[in-house]
Amino acid sequence: GDANPAAPGGRAKLWALRLFWALRLFWALPAIANCLAFSTTGALTAAMAALGGGALCAAALAIGSTGRWRVAAIASLALASTAAITLAAVFWLVAPATEGTYQHPFIKRIAEGGVGSDTALDRLYAWQAGWASFVAKPILGWGPENFLVVFGRYGNEGAGLAQPHADAHNAWVEKIATEGLPGFAFFLALWVVVAGALVRAGRSATAGERGFVLGVATALACLLVASLSANWNITTHLLLLLLLAVAAQVEAGDAVAPGRVGAMLAKHRPLRLGMAVCAAALAVAGLAANHSLYRGAIAFGTAAQVAANPYDLPSTDERVLRTRHALAFYQRAIAACERLANRPRRHLIDDLEVNWWVLRVRHSDEAKRWLEYAEAQAAEALAAEPENWLLHQSLARLYRRVETTDPEYGKLAVRYVQSSIELAPNMAIYGAPPK
Repeated sequence: GDANPAAPGGRAKLWALRLFWALRLFWALPAIANCLAFSTTGALTAAMAALGGGALCAAALAIGSTGRWRVAAIASLALASTAAITLAAVFWLVAPATEGTYQHPFIKRIAEGGVGSDTALDRLYAWQAGWASFVAKPILGWGPENFLVVFGRYGNEGAGLAQPHADAHNAWVEKIATEGLPGFAFFLALWVVVAGALVRAGRSATAGERGFVLGVATALACLLVASLSANWNITTHLLLLLLLAVAAQVEAGDAVAPGRVGAMLAKHRPLRLGMAVCAAALAVAGLAANHSLYRGAIAFGTAAQVAANPYDLPSTDERVLRTRHALAFYQRAIAACERLANRPRRHLIDDLEVNWWVLRVRHSDEAKRWLEYAEAQAAEALAAEPENWLLHQSLARLYRRVETTDPEYGKLAVRYVQSSIELAPNMAIYGAPPK
């Protein structure tokens, strides 16, 4: 329209135009920030997901649209292809000739990538273990959040020296391994339904609405591509739920009726107040839980810093001092949120094992107290995760070390070595795969 301030209503139109571009700048800034994050952190999977998701959405738009939208989609595909060719050239042509000379994190990650890199091999080992576990239990799988159990039981000899995986770095492999065919089928059906809903919304959208629909579709396409190689954790689930809610609203448009619940809330004020009170109570409870998690995370991070690489410390006295501080911070981390503290428990056991000799010699009674505390925490951890082979391995190493000063712990060492081998036959206990 006419944005001339001198024209009738021109000033209002001018401010509307400014707001129009301000809102687009608001959404553009997070996109720029994410691109910078990909670049500076070397997040190759996230960058590939953005590139692949954008290309997938552009290809669908090029096939199903006409006019300016098809031209824009073809141009986007050309841009994505150029970016992909550039990355491939860096990887296949430049990297072999200049290996080890890159300083920029993103370029360095590309140069060090490929099917022979550690991160790629770790993923391949995890996928192999996931498929083997599916063959063993194809109907119900091994249970949600149990991929660590899967990786221990079915990881091959190469996986024995790989990074332990609590997730498959592939949502589809993890679904079929932990939830079996029903979980995999439901996950596939979810994406098919979402794709159909977005196609219908795009066809019925006006020219002004189509850009928003395209943005939602692109975000979901990026998440779909990321599901092939990235961690599929609680954060990813939350992002997927938010995008699905937006997609459902996009498809429904203005046809959403309030329904019975909405009509009841509109009619009965006490019911609205009651729900408001419940919402406030849930918010307070969530804030308290998050505060506990935050305190635990701070204590855990501090313990990890204090206990960093004790063998490089210049004196035994300093090593003992830092070990005592680290164990105390691990204790704080466990106390902050006991039901979710199995990782601090395992790190406490590992740190006590590494520094057992110096602590036992310098502070014998304190060492025994810490050992008793570690045993109590190990019992709590194993009650929650009886097949966590990392815990069994940590206890095997601890009791092997303690056995050298207190031989009566030898039977416990043998017990946990045997359970470690049963739960994870190819996983390294002392730095090499058990025989």
